[in-house]
Amino acid sequence: MRDAQFKKDIETLLVRNIATGVKDANGKVHFFGDHNVTRGQVAAFLFRVAGKPNVSSDDLQNSFVDSKGHQFEYEIAWLRKEGFAAGIDGKLYPDSTVKREELAKLIVKVLNLGELVSIADQKNFSDVDDKTVVDKAVREAILVLKELKVVGGVDGKFYPATSITQEQTAKIIAGALERKQHHKCLCCYNFRKH
Repeated sequence: MRDAQFKKDIETLLVRNIATGVKDANGKVHFFGDHNVTRGQVAAFLFRVAGKPNVSSDDLQNSFVDSKGHQFEYEIAWLRKEGFAAGIDGKLYPDSTVKREELAKLIVKVLNLGELVSIADQKNFSDVDDKTVVDKAVREAILVLKELKVVGGVDGKFYPATSITQEQTAKIIAGALERKQHHKCLCCYNFRKH
């Protein structure tokens, strides 16, 4: 891990079995945080976040044509079954790197984070508008993550079309899970108060 700023987030994902890392010959687990994350890896992370739901043989049959036999075949089939990924011409391109905007949309959809915060009248990052990010759902997802303080950007920018590393992905997933859990605790507390 090249930067201690991601250490806690990576450890959170490893402890919760959302990320598994790679074991070396001595059994030591390595997490290659500075490597770009792929679509297949993101599918695996989110599949584990969702509790490893059941994937049927029909789900596998109806999955993307380029995911059959892939190491994350089940995870990718789940993404498609749930409608979290549409692909292009029946393909997901599971070994392609993920852009920051793609991850934002997936995280918000999978964790249903849009219900946690109102984004009406909130200002997005300076590089996220209808000219730079055409998909309105992506712009809204980025704003949800910003308002939940899961992402902070750099100098007021999000860099939506930039590839995202595994350690940055870990930070966003861990932050989103923390906000989701915090919201659940607040709801339970408010319910008991009344």
